[in-house]
Amino acid sequence: MDKDGCPPDSDKDGVRTIWTVSRYPSGVAVDREGCPLDSDKDGVRDYLDKCPGTPPGVPVDKDGCPPDSDKDGVPDSRDKCPDTPPGVAVDKDGCPLDSDQDGVSDYRRQMPQYTYRHCCGPGGLPDAGKK
Repeated sequence: MDKDGCPPDSDKDGVRTIWTVSRYPSGVAVDREGCPLDSDKDGVRDYLDKCPGTPPGVPVDKDGCPPDSDKDGVPDSRDKCPDTPPGVAVDKDGCPLDSDQDGVSDYRRQMPQYTYRHCCGPGGLPDAGKK
């Protein structure tokens, strides 16, 4: 008991220990029942959630992150180019970068078959207009 005769808050979660439903690491934010918060309601408690703020209804993995099938850093739910090759730099929409905005992705321009000495048509490159 503390100096007021109340049970202590031994795990420092803001809830007296006898009312805490489960034990979690010290300092974890909890609700009135002593359970860790899940602010984005994705099923992964905030203290374990590696992707806080997931939009409602978006599926998540065990870490609270939406799936990213092509591993480009843009979740599938927002990815406009879901089949980006591994290691290719992408924009906020998950599409390969096109820094000069000519319709040819930067990574394609670096491929041997798309160098300037192989130009063959309008726009200069065989795949002009494709990303």
